[in-house]
Amino acid sequence: MSFIGQIKRVKIIKSNYIRNVLVLVGGTGFAQVISFFLIPVLTRLYAPSEYGIFGLFTMIVIVLGILPTLELHNIIIIEKDDTYAKKATGVVFFISLTITFLLFLIFLIIKDYLVIQLNIQGYENLILLVPLIIFINSVYLLLMSWANRKAKFKLMAQNRIMLALINPIITILLSYLTKSANGLIIGYIIGNFFVTILLLYIFIIKEKLNFRFCIKDIGQVIFNYKDFPKFSLPSSLVNAVINQIPLLMLNRYSNTSSVGQFNLSNRTLGMPISIISSSFNEVFKQRATQTYNKYGKCDKIFVKSFFSLLVVSLFIFSVFALFGSDVFALVFGEQWRIAGKYSSIMVPLFVMRFSVSPLTYLFVIANKQKYDLWGHIGMLVLITISFPISSFFSDDSSALIAGYTVAYCIVYLFFLVKSYHFSRGKKNVVI
Repeated sequence: MSFIGQIKRVKIIKSNYIRNVLVLVGGTGFAQVISFFLIPVLTRLYAPSEYGIFGLFTMIVIVLGILPTLELHNIIIIEKDDTYAKKATGVVFFISLTITFLLFLIFLIIKDYLVIQLNIQGYENLILLVPLIIFINSVYLLLMSWANRKAKFKLMAQNRIMLALINPIITILLSYLTKSANGLIIGYIIGNFFVTILLLYIFIIKEKLNFRFCIKDIGQVIFNYKDFPKFSLPSSLVNAVINQIPLLMLNRYSNTSSVGQFNLSNRTLGMPISIISSSFNEVFKQRATQTYNKYGKCDKIFVKSFFSLLVVSLFIFSVFALFGSDVFALVFGEQWRIAGKYSSIMVPLFVMRFSVSPLTYLFVIANKQKYDLWGHIGMLVLITISFPISSFFSDDSSALIAGYTVAYCIVYLFFLVKSYHFSRGKKNVVI
């Protein structure tokens, strides 16, 4: 290929990359903006204590939701052979179904114990719905991974739009039927179920994709990609526990109202991540994987992506750093002022999460999952010890969150450095 031809090809790739990012960011952003305007309605329909119970419910879903796919859903994106990727999708679906059924049996036995430990009496039956939503989320993850593989970014954006709109609308409607956390929980389940069914219809019925597999394929897939359940699964599980520690600690040392305040703060600051960073992440996965597989490195994409995300994050989160309490009181109601205080404290955490999280997919691309595992174990240790250290100086819940933020940022610096190191790959290769 001529030099001019290579330049044109690079420009086309770059334009496609930017267009894919804009599709996901634009579509998801539109839905989240509408959703954001619905949240003030929700915060006036549901009390902080009810948001706290909902936060504890989703905490269980998030932590245990890591288990069903064994992190093997990553195969769908990185596998070079289309036929094998289809077979792997079927295998992971079967594994997810099996694990969630086992979780249901366990929940039948321990539901009363969980209710007592979490201090959420009256929600015993809803606890049994946890395995159901975990399975729904697992299927959704598999189908979105397949959409990513096929570069169906428009479909992904449309799906996220519907999810962002359906959940709050259903939750608002349910508030007139039940004045409790039931509305938040059931609305969450219905919304996720709807978008998952839609994806199943598109891929299975409309496009007639065949994800069939043989029993022997289960062992083959797990063996060929054993590093995912061996390293990525524990790492993701540890990471999920890390992100839920504040909920557990606040519920233990304070009350469900404090958990609700934190839950709203975490959700609000997480919106820019769900709009921009996670959308950027989906495109970065595909582009970085393709570039790394072809050239042995993707450091240029990495550096450009990091600084782009950093600039955007500083612009977005500076508002919360300066005016967090007042913004929350104005938008969500005076009873949510404490949530604004929490937001101001956690700004550095969210800047790091926004800028670095998408880039840590290099651990998967470079097949360095064990480093990811050790990094998350280190984060768990640091965050765990940050709570007793913080509580030694102050009984205020804000001090606990401040210690959590510092520990989180320290470890994410490690992830940033290691991800960049992996992105350099074969340094003698010139793109």
